[in-house]
Amino acid sequence: MACFTGQHRVWALALGVPLLSLLCCVLPAVIVIVTVHNRPRRDDPRFMEFYGFMIHSYKPSCCFWEAVVVVQTMAMVAISVFGHALRRSYQSVAMNAAVAVMGLLLAAVKPFAQVLAARVM
Repeated sequence: MACFTGQHRVWALALGVPLLSLLCCVLPAVIVIVTVHNRPRRDDPRFMEFYGFMIHSYKPSCCFWEAVVVVQTMAMVAISVFGHALRRSYQSVAMNAAVAVMGLLLAAVKPFAQVLAARVM
């Protein structure tokens, strides 16, 4: 079956589009809301038990940074998935540009709480 014909088109539009929008829009928004709203609770053990994996590596002022990481990952996946229609050289340029933007963003914001973690990233 060819892509986006018949049954494949129905599944892609009925299931793929809502799930894609949920993943790309709602997930980062929920991460930002939860982390920023609960910023004062960083010392609460109960909060850290459930949400600590999202904020323990970052400075309190950058507690939302996990949402940025999710968006960066989605950008890399989008380039690799939708870039197959491009020539390899254009796909490579797009991927290099995405990595460069991510590196510049990390260098400008410096969201990590520990210096060693910042160096690794």
